[in-house]
Amino acid sequence: MKGRFFESLYAVQPAGEISRYRGPLFLAVGTRDSIVFPQPALAKSLLSYHDGPEELWTESVDHGFGVERSAETVNKLISATVAFLKSNGQ
Repeated sequence: MKGRFFESLYAVQPAGEISRYRGPLFLAVGTRDSIVFPQPALAKSLLSYHDGPEELWTESVDHGFGVERSAETVNKLISATVAFLKSNGQ
């Protein structure tokens, strides 16, 4: 990722973007995330702006979903994501 990507993050308003999106929204967070926090409170607040099918998936992991230790959590996340998309006709 280049500098422009990171600079663009300051221009994005997540709540505003979410409020305009009507499709299915799957939000995954780690409750021990020290980068985007506090979780899951922040995720729940963002979901309050969404009008449509949604799911909040939480796991007791860090920002990287514990991938440096094992693939177990990532595998669970992938399975949950696929199940959500299938249940919402995607």
